Amino acid sequence: MVDRHKFNQVAQGGRSVTDYLSELRKAAEHCKFGNFYDQALRDRFICGLREDSIRKALLSDDRDLTLEEAYSKALAREQAASESKAIGGSLDSAVGAHGTSSFKKGGPAWKSGKPGDKKKPSSSSGPQI
Repeated sequence: MVDRHKFNQVAQGGRSVTDYLSELRKAAEHCKFGNFYDQALRDRFICGLREDSIRKALLSDDRDLTLEEAYSKALAREQAASESKAIGGSLDSAVGAHGTSSFKKGGPAWKSGKPGDKKKPSSSSGPQI
């Protein structure tokens, strides 16, 4: 009973999905789940996930997911979130903390004057037709 209680207390916390499942497997070693082992791991794995969006995606699947399917989907979503964050981080260097561009005040160099104003051609710009 105590081993199952400890097992049911395991949550992802700051661990990766892979490390979390590994920790769950260790916690389940003495639980004597028998034929219920894979289902118990799957259920606890899903319930203990840190990210609500991943948990909701797994719970909304109409099929009865296996532990391996739940793990694969959670891992894919975790990796996608990590890659998305990395891409967003590289954009943060071009965009200031307040969502403004790093261009000098007044706009980028290619934009001149007020919106809608057309620059009059100068006499030194060549022959006018």
